[in-house]
Amino acid sequence: MSLISLDIHTRRPLNDGAPFGEVGPYVQLDGRAHFAVDPGHPANTAITDIGLAPPMNRGGWPSPQTSASSSRPTPNRATAACCTR
Repeated sequence: MSLISLDIHTRRPLNDGAPFGEVGPYVQLDGRAHFAVDPGHPANTAITDIGLAPPMNRGGWPSPQTSASSSRPTPNRATAACCTR
């Protein structure tokens, strides 16, 4: 299964912008992750009925989606706090 695209829909301060130690505040990223699944690949044989899924992308493979969330240090604050010592 390969990630083919990641759409970020919202960016917001995590924990109302409160800092996390020396790193500082974090930002929360929320969106959708889109995958392509090759039904013929050995790693995907355990997926039930994968051969019955309709083709949804350019390669003709099934394309599942899921919600995705991640947090990371706010740009620049993290660099200053952790990488300039």
